[in-house]
Order: sequence, then structure tokens, then C-alpha cells
Amino acid sequence: MRQFIYGLSLPIHLARALLANPAARKLYLRVGLYQTVAALALALGWMSCSHKAVETANRHESRGDAKRTEEIRKAAAALAAQRLKEAEARANRRLGDAGAAPDLADAGETSRRDMAAPAMDGGLAANAGDTADSGIAANGGAGGGNRAAGGGLPASGGVPTSHGIAADAGVAANNDVGPDGGISAIAGGTTDSGGAADGGTAVGRSRRQTQAYAEARLEQRVRDLETLTRGDDAGTSLSETIAGLVVEATRIAETSTREHLDEATAEDGDTAADDDEVADADGDTADDDTVADEAVEEDGGTAVAGKTPPSSGDGDAPRKSVRVKLQGEDISLGGKDLSEVGIAFWAALFAALQVAQWVVIALSREYHDVIAREASLLTGVEPEDEAMQPRVHVDFAWIRKKVKRRWRAMLLFVVGVPAMLVLTMPVLCNTHVVSVLSTAWGAYWLVVFTAAKSARAWEATTSPRPPWFLRAWTWLTTKVPGMRWGFLQRYGALWERRTQEVLAPVSTVERHPYAYAGLALIRFLGAFPPMKFFLRPLIPVASAHLLAEETAARAAMKPPPEKPTIPAGETGA
Repeated sequence: MRQFIYGLSLPIHLARALLANPAARKLYLRVGLYQTVAALALALGWMSCSHKAVETANRHESRGDAKRTEEIRKAAAALAAQRLKEAEARANRRLGDAGAAPDLADAGETSRRDMAAPAMDGGLAANAGDTADSGIAANGGAGGGNRAAGGGLPASGGVPTSHGIAADAGVAANNDVGPDGGISAIAGGTTDSGGAADGGTAVGRSRRQTQAYAEARLEQRVRDLETLTRGDDAGTSLSETIAGLVVEATRIAETSTREHLDEATAEDGDTAADDDEVADADGDTADDDTVADEAVEEDGGTAVAGKTPPSSGDGDAPRKSVRVKLQGEDISLGGKDLSEVGIAFWAALFAALQVAQWVVIALSREYHDVIAREASLLTGVEPEDEAMQPRVHVDFAWIRKKVKRRWRAMLLFVVGVPAMLVLTMPVLCNTHVVSVLSTAWGAYWLVVFTAAKSARAWEATTSPRPPWFLRAWTWLTTKVPGMRWGFLQRYGALWERRTQEVLAPVSTVERHPYAYAGLALIRFLGAFPPMKFFLRPLIPVASAHLLAEETAARAAMKPPPEKPTIPAGETGA
């Protein structure tokens, strides 16, 4: 444990030695801070560029989706308008063939069925001239309560909205047949005090009443469809009823979207420029809990609004949450959600810093060599690097050497994986056991390559013997029954050849396992930005210190050479 702590604290002692010298301190801190700022600027620049690229791609995708949606809506509206015209013509033909006034009893039944819709305070008055514009045909005669399938659809083929609701859901006391075979609805009920007969739309209705009214119309369409599926005559064909059902569902969705837009703009004091948006007159928007802070983006993007929850009553200020409107959906972000967004940002920044850190070191690694030389001189260890004038440049020879080292490290790790699989066969290659063994195997090679940071670790003091894992594998495949297979022995020979070039640092780690384990731990903890800029030049010096102490201890343990015995009479005058 004492050796482990010593290896763990050795880079800290080297940093203190650098900070104690004014010239070395200036160089050490200036290089580390400059590298940190450069890596941070590079990482933030990459994140900004990638964010803009993602936004551009999302904008193009949103525009394409909006275009396709608009085309589908136009096609559906045109189909519904065509079905409406056919239904009106068929209803007029039936009235002309009947030649009689509509049956008042059937008309009363139709009125009672329409009055069954919830949240209707009073009937809606409609003029006879609004029949062609609002798309209503009510048949109370020979047709037996015929209704136009696309009630509320504009004859021009435009997209239906909640402000063009047909008058067939109102209350009609009696129906008369016009001289041209058409239908006129004469108001017999009492309208709301805030209602207005404008194309069958009551502008003064509250938002909740409008929503309930639309849902009632949708339920009526569903009941008509059920009537047709049972084989009864509902006055319209199956295709017309389905088209009307689709139009009502689309209208409800558009009404909900428009209400969200009204909420986002009414409290901010902005005036709606779109003719399709109608402000609620009942003041329900003023009592809403949400206050819009940003307008919805024109390209279908994200709108963010502040939402202040009610105060808890203990005198504390209410916490501010954020409401995000994304593609028509409201998402409220509280403190927990914002923390998740922050975690995502910091994770992306950390990943970008890892790449930027390697780029900065590749450009300015000569400054680390100079710092390592200064630390060696200040702590009494012979420097491994020659004196140089550092500069920022791309060293392709160094990059090529680093790539070769990474490739060698990967091969040394992979060549031991088959042995781990063989050892875990008794437990059926359990995932957890394999994970533990692979983690330990990777940690071992991290310790070896930490020792190899110093050039002294590659100098073999004695003839190195095979590593411990090769000795164990050789014993296992030659002594243990059931494991003495030829292919396992050949695999061991291949493993030994692959490990031959790193026998010197492996032997070094076997002589000082705990000290180098502590040094490898501090190296791993310091691999994260920006700590690596300050710790990287100290690791080779720390490894050299351990090996220098070993050499000094070995020299101290060696007995002094004996003095040669001089025969008598060989000295003197």
C-alpha cells in the first residue's frame, strides 16, 4: 500500500517542484492554460457547426413534411368538396321527385338529434342564403332525414376550419323547401347572447364550447357511420360519411393547434396577422396559466414559453419552468428536465474536448518535452530529452509513431481475448465474468504502458523471462488434464511471439507492481480534459524516478569490489 500511494503521489511532488521554480512555473502554467483555452475554443466551434448542420437538416425535413401535409390536406378538401356537391345534387333531386314539403316529424327528429350535442347553451341562427357557403343540406321529406356528408365544408375546396362550422348543428324549428329545390333553415331557437350568425359560426362562443361543439359533431359523424354499417339508411353514402368523419377530425386538430397559438400570442400583446386565427372574446386566455415568451417559428420549429406555477404560499418565489412547443406538442420542462438537457450538453462538450485535446497535443507536444526536461533537472534525474526550442507544428513522424503504438496496444489486448473465453467456458462464458476479466486485462496493459513512458523501462537489466500470463497459460496447457490440446499450445506460442517486443516493460512492472499501479491510476484520472495538459509531461519523469531509485538500490546492495592482495616484497623502494 505504501508503494501504491508513493506512485500515486509522485506526479504531485513533481508539479510542486515545478511550481517552486519561477521560470519553470511560468512555462508550466502558461502552456497548460493556453492549451486548455485552445481545446475549449476548438470544441465549442465544432459543437456550433454541428448544431447548425443539424438545424439546417431539420429545417429542410420540416419544410418537406409541411409541404406533403399541405398537399394531403388540399387533396382531402377537394375530395370532400366533390362529395359534398354530389350529396347536394342528390338531395335536390330527391326533393324535386318528392314534390312535397319535408315531413315535420322527421325534421323534428333531426333537430332533436342535433340538439343532443353537449355544451350547447342555445341554438344557432342561420340564414337561408348561407346554405351554399356552409355546405348544409337538410332533408326531412322523402329522404327520411337526409344530411349532407361534408357539412361545414366550403364549396371552394379550401381547408375546413372551426370558423366555418355548418349550421346543421343548430336548432331549427321548421324547414321550408325553396322554389329552386334547395333547403333553407329558418331559425326557431334562441341564440346565445354572445352568438353571431356568420356563416354558421358563433364567434362569441368560448373556447371550451367550441371544442365541445366540434367533438359533438365528430360523435354525430361516428353515429352516422355506425348506422350505415348496420345497413340502415342514414341519407348519405358510406364514402361521403367517411369523408365527413375525416374532415371533422382534421378540424378538431386544427382548432386545438390554433388555440395553442392564441395562448402563445394573446398574453404577449401581439396582434395575429393570419386571417384564420380568431382571438377568444370571453377572456379565457387571460386566465390561462401559461405566458408565451417566444413566437412559434415559421418553419415548424420550436417555440419556448415561460410557465410560472402557482406560489406555494410560504413566501418563496415560484420556480420558473419552461414550456417548449415542438411540432404542435406542448412539452413542459421543469428543473429535472433542464438538468437532463444540461447533462446532454456537457456530455457533448466532453466528447468534443477529448478530440480537441488530442489535436492540441499533436500540435504543441514539444512544449511538454521541455517541461519534462525541466522537471527532471529540478528533481535530480537525468533528462531523457535533449534541449530544444519548442514550436507549434504538425510532427508527422510523431503521429506515425503514436499510431503504431496504439495498433500494437490493441493487438496485445486482442490476442488475450481467446484465453479469457477458454477460462470462462465452465461458467458458459457469463457476460459479467467476461466483462470483469476484460476490464482487468485492459487495466494491466495500462500499467505496462505507463511504465513504458520512460526510456529506461525499455532497457533490459537482465535476461527477461516470459510474462506471468504466458507462464500460467503454458502450465495450464501442459500440466492440466483436459487442456493439453495442440491448438491451445500453438495459440500460446503465437501469444508469446506477439508479446516478445514488450518483455522489458512487462518485467519492469513485475518488479514494481504496486508503485506503477498507483502511477497508472493517476494517469487515468488525469486523462480527462483539461487535466491532461498539466499531467502529461510529468508521467515519463515519474516513471524514470521509479527506475532510477531501483538502479540506486541495486547499486547499494551490490558489495564493493575486493582489494587485490599484494604479495610481500612487491611494493616499496
